[in-house]
Amino acid sequence: MQRNTFPQFKVNELANFPLPKSRNKKQAEIAELVKQILTAKKRDPQADTTALEDQIDHMVYEVYGLTLEEIAVLEGFNRK
Repeated sequence: MQRNTFPQFKVNELANFPLPKSRNKKQAEIAELVKQILTAKKRDPQADTTALEDQIDHMVYEVYGLTLEEIAVLEGFNRK
């Protein structure tokens, strides 16, 4: 971990990173939510975009087929 915040990946480590096969529809939906977040933040840098960010998180969980247990681990890690 780099400064206990951001993981540092090497290119050869990403070669084995699993990418879901059918993600085009979700990718477009996620991109739209990201645009909404960016627009809100551009208007007001203090805007609360938590709900949109949570939607993106849950869409990513669905794309990767995560179990409730795996989601709980991720969400517990993100709240630290």
